[in-house]
Amino acid sequence: MNTETLSLRLEKALHFAKIYGVKILSAIAIFWIGLKLIGYIDRLIDTALKKAKIDESLRKFLESLSSAFLKIALVVVTLGVFGVEPNSFLAIFGAAGLAVGLALQGSLANFASGVMILFFKPYKIGDFVTINGNKGTVKQIAIFDTTLITPDHKTVIIPNSLITSNNIINGSRQGNTRVDVSVGISYDADIKKAKEVLTKIITDHPLALSHNGSGVFVSELADSSVNLIVRAYTKPPHYRTVFFDLTEQTKNFPDTWEVFLMMCIIVSLLYAAVQLLILALWEYIFRECWRMSDHWREYLSSQQVQLPA
Repeated sequence: MNTETLSLRLEKALHFAKIYGVKILSAIAIFWIGLKLIGYIDRLIDTALKKAKIDESLRKFLESLSSAFLKIALVVVTLGVFGVEPNSFLAIFGAAGLAVGLALQGSLANFASGVMILFFKPYKIGDFVTINGNKGTVKQIAIFDTTLITPDHKTVIIPNSLITSNNIINGSRQGNTRVDVSVGISYDADIKKAKEVLTKIITDHPLALSHNGSGVFVSELADSSVNLIVRAYTKPPHYRTVFFDLTEQTKNFPDTWEVFLMMCIIVSLLYAAVQLLILALWEYIFRECWRMSDHWREYLSSQQVQLPA
């Protein structure tokens, strides 16, 4: 390699360093400072979300999403130092976003619904809810779906898009849940006495809460019975226990009319038995008198007793 060639290459290197060296150093400086700023912004976002008491799952997701967007913006700005137009990246990202959106339309709907659920909190883990006809306790709330454990211990996984497009019944939001049991009594029964007996069943149950709405109420005057509602309140996890216990105990409570009817039947049977005994006694006395009269006539005949004229 001769001196002229070496000088030419050195001149080109110096020219390249003069043109791009400053840009490379500027890009490195921008990228390094940008990373520090992104870290600081991430901490600010994390603090703000914690103060807003955002759900942990949603908070981590939003932090990751914001960090990703900031880093993409940093890369675009850094490449802009070398003359790369941001419009090119925007076009690429736009086309990629459109393709991904069309391919994952259902998943994105579940994702958006999951963000809404985690943000607005219509229910939380441990709540007893009815969603899309499914009743159960919320086991997990994820970005794409919600998991329920039904009372018969089955696992139900519901896509979040179905949840936000349907009614949600949260049985735990008020802190307690109401238990209603229907009981029918005869029209001739003593309603006041029946209500006293049923109210005692409620107050004696260890899992029933003291509540102004608790009690026994007449709900319907049916064709053959007066229907009562036995109403109690309890904690959501104890709902089924209280419901089954009240159903069993109200089934066994004595209906006053049935007791009265049974007593009438017993008294009637006793009266009939006494009448039969009296009738049998009179029959016995009559037979004995008839027999004694026969003996008396025979005796008189044997003595040939003549009666005076």
